[in-house]
Amino acid sequence: MKKQKLVFKNSIGQKLVGVLYKPNNKSFPIAIFCHGYKSSKDSKKAIALSKKLTKKGIGLFAFDFSGNGESKGKFEKTTVTQYIDDLKCAVDLISKKTKNIAVIGS
Repeated sequence: MKKQKLVFKNSIGQKLVGVLYKPNNKSFPIAIFCHGYKSSKDSKKAIALSKKLTKKGIGLFAFDFSGNGESKGKFEKTTVTQYIDDLKCAVDLISKKTKNIAVIGS
């Protein structure tokens, strides 16, 4: 398994940070992991899931929603609408790498 840090922006220009866990195969589908409330891309769930999926040839992209972890923004100012926008931007980023995408959440 390889790990690649990816930095991208949401639609209001905030920096979002994610980690792409890659299996050893060259071409692979990617699951986008949405962390839970007050959590982050580095949660025990995300790391455990990355190990299980990459062993099956599936990548995992775990990212911090705005106001969480390494991503910019203030947690107290985030909204569900903003999180939906963050996820859409993550999907846009990952869709440049593969057309086989799944979204999973905690």
